Amino acid sequence: MRVAILHYHLLPGGVTKVIGNIAAALAESDVRIGVICGQAPDEPPNYPVAVVEGLDYDNRVSSPLPPRELYERLREAATDLLGDLPDLWHVHNHSLAKNHILPRALRMLADNGQRLLLQIHDFPEDGRPGNYSRLAETLAGEGDAPSGELLYPQASHLHYATLNGRDLRSLREAGVPAERLHLLPNAVVMEQSAAVGNPAHPAAERLFVYPTRAIRRKNIGELLLWSLLGEGRDRYALTMAPDNPVWQPIYERWVALADELKLPVLFAASKSYPGGYDGLLRDADAAFTTSIAEGFGLAFLEPWLSGLPILGRDLPDITRDFTSEGIELPGLYDFLPVPLDWFHDKMLHARFSEELAHSFAEYGRPLPADAVDRALAAACRGGTIDFARLDEDMQAMVLRRLAVNPGDRAQFAVPFDLETSRRLLDRNRRHVEASFSLPAYGRRLMDAYVATAQSPVERVSALDPGLLLDQFLKPERFHLMLS
Repeated sequence: MRVAILHYHLLPGGVTKVIGNIAAALAESDVRIGVICGQAPDEPPNYPVAVVEGLDYDNRVSSPLPPRELYERLREAATDLLGDLPDLWHVHNHSLAKNHILPRALRMLADNGQRLLLQIHDFPEDGRPGNYSRLAETLAGEGDAPSGELLYPQASHLHYATLNGRDLRSLREAGVPAERLHLLPNAVVMEQSAAVGNPAHPAAERLFVYPTRAIRRKNIGELLLWSLLGEGRDRYALTMAPDNPVWQPIYERWVALADELKLPVLFAASKSYPGGYDGLLRDADAAFTTSIAEGFGLAFLEPWLSGLPILGRDLPDITRDFTSEGIELPGLYDFLPVPLDWFHDKMLHARFSEELAHSFAEYGRPLPADAVDRALAAACRGGTIDFARLDEDMQAMVLRRLAVNPGDRAQFAVPFDLETSRRLLDRNRRHVEASFSLPAYGRRLMDAYVATAQSPVERVSALDPGLLLDQFLKPERFHLMLS
């Protein structure tokens, strides 16, 4: 089988790592792969690569190619790499508004009988209104929506892959037939390092490590909350600062607040901690997460391979994929209650109303009359609101209140079942290795490849992109920090 893998670039990052895992997983198979990208990697990888000018991100392409020319160049590159046209094209993130010519070229491939496996890592409909509006501008369809013929083409020989069951269900509910959908979670591969999960600090102390880059959706205020509520012997480490200038001001506010309240939090710890990232893992008692949105959910799996339990916020839409594989996560909570009467009358309603209207407007949708009530009903339980549904200003208000009024801390009684989690270390590690190892990934990948390559070719139609937007743009899913 010949497979052409398409991505905009091979710079360090998530999709490049996925492509490397594809090559490794298929190394002993009879699948021959060739990778086509718009920007070459800094160092040559161990798989064949062709660079096609015009395939990179729009903001890095000096002169966009006509769709027909990009189509021809893709075919030529694939033939040069593989000796003939591929049996299928494995395309990553085609619908994310990174290159407005690519969807047109892909439609030409589909119309000419080429089989495509379109793997979506991130949906423009899922909290990325800027991407969606760019698609509407460049892939004009009916009204203000992008063209479904280009964004989500439909035919027997066009299949889709997702990282998680939630996204797969969203595509199915929007109208993609189940036989054309493939669940393709990432492989979880840890590099060997020094001994981990073996704290070297005094037994009276505990170190919790949040291995993430501190962008907004990682909900940094909640990590600070737990550091404030700690037993005095707990320390928290956040591994990486954001590299995008957009997120820097928010991050710096949290750094300043932690300093003001004298919280036991170490920022950008991978650079400042003795031994760097490996040193943090070696000394940690547990990994921690407070994220409110994930694509795959690597943070819930990798710690077990490092000898660490995972504590913090649960994301049931993501973690049910893992618990269905036998992985137990007793150290997670899905709600952190803040009394509603800690906020001024109408404050929350006004804030939700303003940001919901803005979010729907960015997607070209009118705000439903009951949207604010639905959003608040999902955010609240029994006279409290989930801390993660607040924005940074309100989270900081809560932190300052607790610093001044220690008696209010009893409100936050969510237990971290660290001991039970520790007893699950070996068991969960085995489940992660069995279900999310490179061999397991290779088996899922081959199933998707065979199903796509064997599918009959038929005339291409379109999925209404508005139906997919309906799956994601729901008031019940709304978070102020994702608006």
